[in-house]
Amino acid sequence: METKTKKSEKESSIQTSRYEDDLDKLMELGLKLQEWYKDFCNDSISVEQKNASWGKFFLKYQTWYSESISLIKICLPDRLNEFKKLYEKQIKRKGIDSENYVIEDALDGLTTSFGGGRVISEPKCALIKFQRQLAILHSLEQTFKSSLFSLKTMLQADLFDDDILAAKNLNKNGFARAAGAMCGVVIEKHLSEICENHELKVNKANPTINDFNDLLKSNNINQISNFRKIQYLADIRNKCDHNKKEEPTKEEVSELIDGTIWLIKNIF
Repeated sequence: METKTKKSEKESSIQTSRYEDDLDKLMELGLKLQEWYKDFCNDSISVEQKNASWGKFFLKYQTWYSESISLIKICLPDRLNEFKKLYEKQIKRKGIDSENYVIEDALDGLTTSFGGGRVISEPKCALIKFQRQLAILHSLEQTFKSSLFSLKTMLQADLFDDDILAAKNLNKNGFARAAGAMCGVVIEKHLSEICENHELKVNKANPTINDFNDLLKSNNINQISNFRKIQYLADIRNKCDHNKKEEPTKEEVSELIDGTIWLIKNIF
């Protein structure tokens, strides 16, 4: 039977893999949309071909847009408003020209012109807006690794909260060793994720808290004060796990629990 920790780690891995798959599919569809839009803007092909390409774009774009928003909201939130503004009509526009003409206008078939008949804006004007959306989505590929780390951290937050609550209850009811061991697992997992995020590897099959802590310090990622605090937490954890001659006190394990909470909230 899988432990709760292993089950949650597996669920987290499945979740992040799903987002990677979603991005690949959106990029693939986005490139097809771009091809169809370019065909529509190409005056060297027949009207039938242009209309067929625009029909494909019209049918597929809204799904692509909605799914892209969902992914950007999670993994690249700083670009979300920019992405949406390239599609959405402005509430107040004194006039419509090629600068403020957006994809929503194009899908509505909106065309504006001067009194003499010269076209000011038309669906072709929004091609560059769509290409900018596609570029934003493409930039997500470059930052996805770090974004996924943040995502995994969020997905693991509930697990950590449950483990810490369980540790508090164990310590309260006289099971200090078990409570300390549970905190140790949380600390090791969190430090492991930090090292992974910074592309650091411990050359041991079963690295400990101190191994991760030393690696982060040697790469100037952890401040000396934090390094020493984590050392102290590791000492208490080791007493819970390995020192059978001396029992950890309830107060020591309370310190370990508080230190675990501090660590996962402040060290990234």
